Amino acid sequence: MNAKTMHPGLAEEFFSLGKLATPLILTSLVSMGLAITDVIMMNWLGPAELAAGAATSDYYSIIFYVVGGIVAAMSPMLSQARGAGNVDEVREYTHHGFILALIISIPCASIVWHSPSILSLIGVEASIVDLAYGYAHMMSLTFIFMVCSVACHDFLAAHERTNIILYISLIGLPVNAIANYIFMFGKAGFPAMGLAGAGLASALVSAVMLITYIIYILNHKDFKHYHLVASRWRLSWKRMNALIRVGLPIGVSTFGELGVYLLSTVVIGVFGVEALAAHALVLRLAGALYAVPLGLSQAATVRGGMAMGANDHHAYKRTAKAALIIAISIGVFYLITLGLLRESLATNFFDEENIKIATLAITLLGLLAMTQPFECIATVSNGLLRGMKDTKIPMIISVSAFWGFGVGGGWTIAFYYGFEATGIWIGLLMASAAYCFAMFSRFIMMLRYPHLPHNNDSVLP
Repeated sequence: MNAKTMHPGLAEEFFSLGKLATPLILTSLVSMGLAITDVIMMNWLGPAELAAGAATSDYYSIIFYVVGGIVAAMSPMLSQARGAGNVDEVREYTHHGFILALIISIPCASIVWHSPSILSLIGVEASIVDLAYGYAHMMSLTFIFMVCSVACHDFLAAHERTNIILYISLIGLPVNAIANYIFMFGKAGFPAMGLAGAGLASALVSAVMLITYIIYILNHKDFKHYHLVASRWRLSWKRMNALIRVGLPIGVSTFGELGVYLLSTVVIGVFGVEALAAHALVLRLAGALYAVPLGLSQAATVRGGMAMGANDHHAYKRTAKAALIIAISIGVFYLITLGLLRESLATNFFDEENIKIATLAITLLGLLAMTQPFECIATVSNGLLRGMKDTKIPMIISVSAFWGFGVGGGWTIAFYYGFEATGIWIGLLMASAAYCFAMFSRFIMMLRYPHLPHNNDSVLP
């Protein structure tokens, strides 16, 4: 793509962002559909199994989002290389992205394997931990497949091939539900494996998706000119360092934000099965809502990165304006809708025998609704900064906001003032507000003063 193709008007930019973001949003929703399917079917096993599965899954996700964030450096690197028309750079960064995914996923999978022991050390009830071992062992295999899939996802997103990402993700939805049913409950001649069966189903789904990604990329005619397999895979420490320099702050930033949400599951496990069950529902819904600003943010990174590669400052500003207008609209819509529907959501999920859980869930859903405008604006601002390859300061902002207000404030309210799970979510609300203000301020500063120091050589002209 050259500079001439980067001059659409604002209306056209809305269309371009929407076309790119919609499959990414739907893909994220499908991914959440997989998680929600697991939650529903774990709940069929019982509240204790749901609590154990949620705690282990969220611990897994903490590690996955950090590692996946590092590999996600491929997106801005490939987008800028495409914007500049540099085929060799696209090929080399693709090679190094896949190498990086393998290097870091295998040892990190061992951390997932031992997650029940770690949960036990921080005080999660023994009854919950004992149920988690088989599930954690299966999820360690899932971890490797999923990190490698992130590299495929970023390659396709950088080439604006987001439809195929959606189609491949859709394959996993029915496969996961069927495999869960077979392995969890012992159907079609297989033994009933309980939570371990859910983990085995996840491993099978992630393997199918990764294989499908690879087959598509290697056989599509539009990618043949990269010679991804035929060309020599030469390890360049300069390129690997460039990926890590951009990607590590993304991973840490993701841990700063999503890690606190997921860590909250582990902490709330200390308050018992009922609190953890209510939190599990709210957190899964939070993930589903987050899919929209996340997909928009990823699209903004690609569009912004291509504008950067083409040295088109005006195109970047148009992308930013359109993305932020959409983000604000989504955040307000979420606030109003979730505020109105929170009671029916909670009471429909938990039956009359679990009215205490439903009551707590209603409160937590109200706090979740209030975080949404902040989360939408901050997430898209962060995506726009990644298009500049500005990731170090956003990392500091994310960690400071969520581990300062979210952990410090939330844990104080939860434990010192006795608000328990509600206190944790009040802390998350405080963290989201601080994160939004600081991240949007950073974006405005970089837009006005593009030569401010940051962790890259590439800045706006």
